[in-house]
Amino acid sequence: MDLHLEGKVVILTGGFKGIGKGIALRLAKEGAIVAVINRDDGAAEQFDAEMKAITDNYRTYLMDLNDTDDIAPIVEDVVKTYGHIDGLVNNAALFDTRDSFIDLDDALWKATFEINVFAPVGLSKAVIPALSAHGGSIVHLGSEAARMPDPTMA
Repeated sequence: MDLHLEGKVVILTGGFKGIGKGIALRLAKEGAIVAVINRDDGAAEQFDAEMKAITDNYRTYLMDLNDTDDIAPIVEDVVKTYGHIDGLVNNAALFDTRDSFIDLDDALWKATFEINVFAPVGLSKAVIPALSAHGGSIVHLGSEAARMPDPTMA
């Protein structure tokens, strides 16, 4: 498959596992340079092994998306390293069904908004100047839960 991504620089959140890892590996196979932002969840070593089987031309940044002040320095580093950014994939999300809505802990409620809303907005705002220079795309992934909610999901 040729998605015309050769040499394109893409920032991806939540790329060490699941759908995000699948996106990262596909981007790499298509020749894109992937800059993955992921929390330190113990999956970096396995992710690196799988990426290195495809390419050495990628970067990983360990970051908790609750710390939105860390976004701008990462975007600046990607631009400094590669000269441009062609895309952003906001994939990371917090999904917790341990408690019902009424019992949801305030800290978890805040963290859910930080990761699912504020981080994608902050990342989008941070990459727009680089994307505006020559065009590019921002992709936000969502959940079917937005259309079919469950009482236990915030």
